[in-house]
Amino acid sequence: SGPTKNYNIVPSNIERKVSDKINGNPFRFGEGKTIDINLQNSGKWFEHSDGRVWKINIKSSNALSINLVFSRLFLAEGSELYIYNQDQTMIFGPVQPEHINKEKMFLSDVLRGDQITLELFEPIKSIGQSILNISKVVHGTKDIFTPLSLGQSYSCHEDVKCNSSFDAVSNGVALILLSNGTEWCSGSLLNNVCQDFTPYILSAFHCIDIGNSVNNINVCDDEYANRILTSQEIANSENWSFRFQYKRPSCGSGSPVSYYTFSGATYRASWSDTDFALMEMDNQPQTYTGIQYLGWNRNNNITAKGFVGHPHGDAMKVT
Repeated sequence: SGPTKNYNIVPSNIERKVSDKINGNPFRFGEGKTIDINLQNSGKWFEHSDGRVWKINIKSSNALSINLVFSRLFLAEGSELYIYNQDQTMIFGPVQPEHINKEKMFLSDVLRGDQITLELFEPIKSIGQSILNISKVVHGTKDIFTPLSLGQSYSCHEDVKCNSSFDAVSNGVALILLSNGTEWCSGSLLNNVCQDFTPYILSAFHCIDIGNSVNNINVCDDEYANRILTSQEIANSENWSFRFQYKRPSCGSGSPVSYYTFSGATYRASWSDTDFALMEMDNQPQTYTGIQYLGWNRNNNITAKGFVGHPHGDAMKVT
């Protein structure tokens, strides 16, 4: 096995409690630590007949989950990246060249436990061409996986599987991992009048209005939740990660088994007065995923039957 990097991250209880109490603040599930891991200074290479594999273990003691922020990730042709937790009950990958956004920044998905393993495969024809820089490890401080406390949403939030009338709608709703790697929001995949399957995501202004830094969240920062977006906040939003089909397999029981994650987007529009933000994902979901585009119209007399989303980063709920 590969070498292990250990990080001692002590959660900042005061900052977390203040941040959670801000009205409309994205749900924060972890705290990040700035690190510097790359293919040259960490890990170990293993030679194989068809190429080579770089491997490293990353541990953050007592974390409930771990995820990573890559400041730069470039995978050469034929290369693949896998990330899995210690007991291999969760596997993220294969990450392939086409899955990485145009900025080459990348967010891993969130994996349960306090240790993860990365394996990067390079085929013979691409040896030495990949680039991997990990700039942050996120130490999960809230349990978002245990079936009885998935996301810790409230009793008024019912599993989407409990009401079949929301089945189609649920296929167009995404759990959004913000570019700081520590906070969640929700969004919906919207159709447009051209019906050309442009992957627009309708989300919330407050999910972008969280300050300029992706490394150090400071709720006292003048840019934090001030209802004005800076160019840096907009740039950060373009590195969001979108997780679809994250829902329990049955009403009130089970954990999400599989889901689809897309990385990267382009900012299109927003307005603080209606807490509105429109993004366009870099990648269009394929038919086999079961992901669907949601419709809309300008009728002002629609009576809402419920709201579908991911409160507190939970598996999909209806309110």
